[in-house]
Amino acid sequence: MTIVYQLVNGTKYEVQTEDCKYCDGDGFYLAEVPYVDYYNGGFLKEERRCCEECGGSGFTVLDNE
Repeated sequence: MTIVYQLVNGTKYEVQTEDCKYCDGDGFYLAEVPYVDYYNGGFLKEERRCCEECGGSGFTVLDNE
């Protein structure tokens, strides 16, 4: 996938990208975190977290090699 950026001065440049492999292009993932409940012993709770690899954008920039 190619993304085209245009700066304020009118300069355009293209960046080659691909979908993030860690979040499948969603920008977030579901993680199970422990939830403390003193009466029932606690449980695991699903929590939506931002993907650290792509920064929540859903894509990663390919290197120009």
